[in-house]
Amino acid sequence: MSKDPVAPITSIAIIGNNIYAATLDNGVYFSTDTGANWTDISSGLPFGNTNCLAVHGNTVFAGTSATQVFTLPKNGIRWMAVGSDLEGSVIFLAVNGDTIFAGTYVRLFLSADNGASWTEDDSGLTDYSVLSFAAKGGAIFIGTRAMEKYHLLCYHPEINGATSQTGYSPRP
Repeated sequence: MSKDPVAPITSIAIIGNNIYAATLDNGVYFSTDTGANWTDISSGLPFGNTNCLAVHGNTVFAGTSATQVFTLPKNGIRWMAVGSDLEGSVIFLAVNGDTIFAGTYVRLFLSADNGASWTEDDSGLTDYSVLSFAAKGGAIFIGTRAMEKYHLLCYHPEINGATSQTGYSPRP
């Protein structure tokens, strides 16, 4: 066990009393004592950045710079790749009900089977860089960038599409 993760933390996930911390270039760490002690649990992950974590039930999902999503089942000790390669580094993961969303710099993907298969979203996000996600009720809010403008999009499966809510430029 080490005192702290030894690289910048990119994402945190919690299941019960278990805390998972993803890091840049140094895998994922695990703590059962509110962070007093950490254990490296990177076995099975590719070398490189673990960009994001998400939880669905008792399974932890990790998005990596290796264009793939990995899972760590409850009480697991080795990460397993799930589904096929996605286009680009997986930089954000979000869970809404039984759907898992994976965002890359160029696409948004959805999985309804715990990551076994991924479907590219066809709601018009093809020219957007996905920067952030948040889930609320039946909707996913997606922070994006396209052509030097930033957008907040709302994706709602029942509506089956993304609708631009806000668009702004970071420069005057």
